[in-house]
Amino acid sequence: IAMKKTFKKLKFTLIEMVITVVILVVISVILMVSFDTIRRATKISSSQTELFQNASIALDLITRDLQCIYYENGLIPFYHKGARESDSHPYKNDLLCFISSTPEKPTDANTNVCEIKYQLYSTDDLTEDSAGWMLRSATGDMLDASTNNPKWNFWENQDYFDMTESSYAFTANSNSSSNYEKLIPYVTELKFTCYSRNEPSTPIAGDEADSKTFPYTVEVKLKLLDRESWQKWISVDSDHSDGESLPAQLVRRKNERTFTKAVEVGNRGQYQ
Repeated sequence: IAMKKTFKKLKFTLIEMVITVVILVVISVILMVSFDTIRRATKISSSQTELFQNASIALDLITRDLQCIYYENGLIPFYHKGARESDSHPYKNDLLCFISSTPEKPTDANTNVCEIKYQLYSTDDLTEDSAGWMLRSATGDMLDASTNNPKWNFWENQDYFDMTESSYAFTANSNSSSNYEKLIPYVTELKFTCYSRNEPSTPIAGDEADSKTFPYTVEVKLKLLDRESWQKWISVDSDHSDGESLPAQLVRRKNERTFTKAVEVGNRGQYQ
């Protein structure tokens, strides 16, 4: 009888242990799932925060540069090159060039007045270091070390733009300008649309044409991916030289964010 009682007590204890272990396992699984969910949510939040910060940095700097823009008819250049697939890599995207008293001048420049250029490096080859970077060039009055002459040359040039010619005030590359500096990464599109005061709803020279007409308003459209989405985009299709594949399009359209800002340049004498 004593052995039966002992066995029953032991049996009951084993059942309790099994139930306890099962409960602990369930609680552990719930905690692991919760922690993983929190970790992923934190990662997504961090990526989105970085994306919005990048957009804010870019739009704020473009706005400040445009609001400090210089104009003098026939003397101070302005140039907008629309995006063209026919242009050579990496200069296929929109290019905006103007003269501004910028707060972000080169360290060795004597004046804040600079030749400013903005462009997105082509995303034909996403494995390149500069792919997806929004680029900015600020050319001041400092001397070029190789020629002992300043590249800052808009006063002497009435021909304001050529893709590569160094005698022009602006070029798509650095022949007549200081080297581009990387501003923000993971950019899929950078587009400038210029408008006049007289026709505020019609883009100057259309969406994909060159224009030297000084604008009244410049609309800036910026499309970005977060870091993780950019890596997915690269892994799906890193070569866009012949066009973007359907899987890459789906990744980009699902994850990219669009930021748009209209910057009023105003009447700087172009309507007198």
